Amino acid sequence: MKLADYMSQARFPLTSQSGLSVKEQFMIDAFNLDQLTEYQSQGNHLNEEQKRILAELQEKVPFQKELMSQIKDCL
Repeated sequence: MKLADYMSQARFPLTSQSGLSVKEQFMIDAFNLDQLTEYQSQGNHLNEEQKRILAELQEKVPFQKELMSQIKDCL
């Protein structure tokens, strides 16, 4: 995945926000993923939108390390 794909609102409409730096997007994604998984681990059920958000975030996760190494000088 390329950085433009990761940041694309067309590809990830629920989790990619325009106007954010790459660092800000990564931080928000990490925070939201942590919050949703913590909420679920406490026995709570996600609504349909939360499930779609979680699916987008989980799709992004495998690419974060590679993308971070590509842009580490920009952060």
